[in-house]
Order: sequence, then C-alpha cells, then structure tokens
Amino acid sequence: MSDKENEVLVNENEIYKENEIPVSEDEPYFRNILGSELEDYNSDLPLISTPIEIEEGTKFISMPIAVHFIEQYARQKNFAIFKYKNETFPDGTSRKRVLKCDLGGRYKKLLRPALVTITTFNNEYNHNLYSETIKFTPMYKCFSQEIMEQIEFYVVHGHCDATMTRNLLQPKYPDRIFLCSDLTNAIQKIKWEKGLNQGDAAILLTKLLEYQKKDSEWFVKPLIDDTKQRQRWIKFYNVIIHDNTARTNKYNYSLSLFILIENYNKSRLAAQAFMQDERSESYEWLLQCCLEACEITPSTFVTDADPAMIAAVSTVFPRTHHMQCLFHLYQNIFKNLHSKLGSLFQEFLKDFKNIQHSHCESVFERCSESLVEKYSAGKKYITALLNRKNTWVKCFTSRHFTASIQSTQRAELENALIQKAVQSSFSFLQVQEVLENRHETEFINNSYSIWKTATLQYTQPFVIQTFFSEIDNLLKKYLTQLIHDVHYKQMCQSVCYRAFQIPMTEITISDDDSFEPFYEKENNNNSSEISIEADEDRELNLQSLITIVNPNEILEIWKISCYNYSKCY
Repeated sequence: MSDKENEVLVNENEIYKENEIPVSEDEPYFRNILGSELEDYNSDLPLISTPIEIEEGTKFISMPIAVHFIEQYARQKNFAIFKYKNETFPDGTSRKRVLKCDLGGRYKKLLRPALVTITTFNNEYNHNLYSETIKFTPMYKCFSQEIMEQIEFYVVHGHCDATMTRNLLQPKYPDRIFLCSDLTNAIQKIKWEKGLNQGDAAILLTKLLEYQKKDSEWFVKPLIDDTKQRQRWIKFYNVIIHDNTARTNKYNYSLSLFILIENYNKSRLAAQAFMQDERSESYEWLLQCCLEACEITPSTFVTDADPAMIAAVSTVFPRTHHMQCLFHLYQNIFKNLHSKLGSLFQEFLKDFKNIQHSHCESVFERCSESLVEKYSAGKKYITALLNRKNTWVKCFTSRHFTASIQSTQRAELENALIQKAVQSSFSFLQVQEVLENRHETEFINNSYSIWKTATLQYTQPFVIQTFFSEIDNLLKKYLTQLIHDVHYKQMCQSVCYRAFQIPMTEITISDDDSFEPFYEKENNNNSSEISIEADEDRELNLQSLITIVNPNEILEIWKISCYNYSKCY
C-alpha cells in the first residue's frame, strides 16, 4: 500500500467534535447531552456498560467526559484510540483534542467555553475489529493511578519483581489481565523515577558511600563494614570465626561472615562480604580489606578447614594461629576413612578422639605413631591430619587464647539466623538490609544484657546470715562497694551447687589416656556431639592436672556440679 493510500485511509476515519452553539448561564441543559450524570465525579470515571450511540449533534458536558465516552464507545466496538494532540486556550482550557485510532483512524475535537458537540461522525472502519483488542491493545492495558501506586509500593518497599507483583495484584483485580511485559515496563518506569535503575551492586555501593560521607569511620572498599563493626573487631580481635553461607541472593554469590566473641561471651557479626568464588586469591583480597579497615590481625582464626582460606590466612595473617573446626574435622574423617577402614572405623574414631583430647604432647606423639601403624589402610589421610596437628590437637591449641572455641558453631548459628530472614531471590541491597536489622537486634540484645546484669539484685539474706555472715562483714570492711557486690552475688549463688568428695583411689585407677569429662552416671552419653560440646568448657582435665602437681601436696579432691546440670568439675 502506498503512502497516498495510507493517507486516504486515515482521512476516511476522521471524526470532528466542536461546539458550534455557545450556551449562556441561564440556558438549560439539552436533554440529549451525554454524561451530565458524571458532572460531579471527582475520581476516575466509571466504565459504561450500556450501549453508546454517537451521532452528529451529540453533546457532552465537558471535554474529559467527551473523551471518556469516546473511549468507552471504542471499547464497545472493539477498537482502540490513543491521545495524539491537545491544544489549549490561554486560560488552560482545551481548544482542540486529537485522538487517533491505533490502526490508522483519527478524530478531532474542538472546545470553546461551553458544551462539546459532535459535528461530523464517520462510523466506517478501515481495518478488521477483534474482541481481543480490549484485552491487549496498549490503550486498554494502561494501568490506573490506583494500580500504579500499588506497583510503586511493591517495588520500592517490597523489592518485588514482575512475577511477584502480578501474583499480588491479580487477586485484588481479578477482572484485569496483567502481562509480565506491561508490569516490567511499569516497574522500570518507577525505578527510573525513583533512581533505582542503577543496578543492584551500584545501588548498594552508593548507599554505603553515603554512609561513609556521613561518618568518616566507615570503610568501603566495597567490603561491608560499618563503624560499629570496625570498633568491635579492634576491641575483640582475639578470636575470629569464619564461615560462608549460600543461597542468600539471586546471583548465587556466597555470603562470607566473620564472627567474634565479645566480653559478655556473645557472638557478634564483625564483617561480611559477597564472594563470587572461593579461590585463595579472593580470600586474600577479603582478608586484606579487613586488615586495611581495622589495622589489626586476629590472634586465633577458626575455619572449616577450607584449603583456600587456610592459604589466604597464612599469607595475610602470618602471625595468626589457625584452628580447624572439630565438627568439620570429624565430618571429613567419616567421608575419607569410613569406607577404607570398614569395621575398624568406630575403633579408630575412639582412638582418634583420645589423641585429639591429649593435653600432654609426649602422650600425643606416642599415641599418634601407633595410630598410623594400626590403621594402615588410611595411612595417607591420617598422616595428612597429623601434619596439621597444631590446628586441632588440644595440647597445641591450648597454647593460644581460643575463648574455649573448638568449632565454627557460632558462625553456623549466625548463618541459620540470616537464612531465615533472606531468600535466594534477594538482591544485594535486600541482604544488606537484613544484615543491618541483624546488627540492630544484636545491639538491642547486648544493651539488654548489660542493663539486666547491672540491675539484677541478689537479695538472699538468709543465705548470707546463715553461712557467710562473718565473711560478709570482713568484705564490707576492706572492699569497695562494687567489689563487695561481686562477692555477694557469688555467695548467693553458692547454694546452687552441690559437692562430693572423691577418694584418691578412684582417681588413680582411671586410665591416663581416657579424657572423658566427669558426668553423673545416670546421664552418661557417648555421642560425639556431647563430647565436643563438653570439651568447649574444659581446658584441663583432672588427670592432666595431677601429673603436674606433687601428689603429696593434694589434700582432698571434690567434684562440684550445678543442680539440674550434668557437667561436673
């Protein structure tokens, strides 16, 4: 079809609307005026279900109502129109409105300061009419202001994508069709207007840089590390626990967490970063960022025995003592030796636990040699474990301050809390917001612990007067009030313990290589989980203590335990 034919077809569908007869204020409305019942509408005009008939001479109360009737007429006839041109008078009222058929036709409307009248009407079409037009044509797919406000709320505050937004809107508007393409366009428009179209990483970095601009203590490189975290690292750098957690964001980047232990024995989040991979070079970059931010290296660094992280720690923190998580150690032992040793595996596991708990280096060396000879089927892997003895054997790890840590359990618990709050579809910014909420929760819990400790009153006058009256009088005489209060609490708590004297013969007949903790007989449990957990609190067992003390200087041995608690000392 030539351009000339196109022009002819377009002209054939012209509709002209204009006001020919001015109406004075005293002249009554004509009975054939359409839309007079909508004159007082302040919100969106309603859909018109009754058939609309338009002919020459039809009048409307105003231009918006005229446009609305024409749109509804087009909907009923299964074609679509769109607003093409608008001319106004100096006072802002419409002079001329041009609306075109989306497939070629157009109509014109002219307005002067009275009624709107159709002067020419052509009811012939230059294209086929389809009922699906009212569903899929751009004009009828436009979202109302109410729906756009809903979409903006979901996008800005809920960070919803097109699919999630559609799932939320469809039940609320069941008669409306929501195409993902339309929702995507609307979402992109909102993001552009709100400045959210920079990309996930760019938005996160921009937010962090804003924090840094407000507070110079922020360190952004782009390691996520705020002022409180830096101060926390500098103050409690002695023991740092590292672990990664997966499925926290839609890019499948692992979230690398650093956990420390503060003076109230609480786990606190020290630093975190998104890691694209888990190579040694990436970990070196991560640790270097921590070093630049805090300018202090940890005393002890606990990991899950990842070779890449171990290599990075030895490079960036050469003076830091590396410790291996016992939980992951036993997991790896099962994977590598269970099939090789077969029926001997359980016996090997018992022998291995004994040497792992060794407090005496000579005892460890003697037992480790026999271990390799006895279980030759796993000699290669056992030898590799013994070469890393400084990271997991008690007699070597006890030379360093570890805060009684033997595993990455604290980091695993932090991972579990974060996993409950995030989803695999989250963006970096959403994960960061979850971490900020976690920081705020930690701060509130820590403040509550400090307040509770400071305000908790121990008032047990019966205990003090009955058992410690003379001691309490001496303490009041020579100690300050704060120090006296500490001893007062200890005296009140003393009634919560029970003590049993242990005969020397019971101690001397026990096996020197057996390092099982003291338990009440009715609560014996040989599971590996209990053994590792009990060892968290026990830096030195009785047998090892006796070996370094002159037996003639031992007067009595007492076993102390808390009521309703199985551990004894």
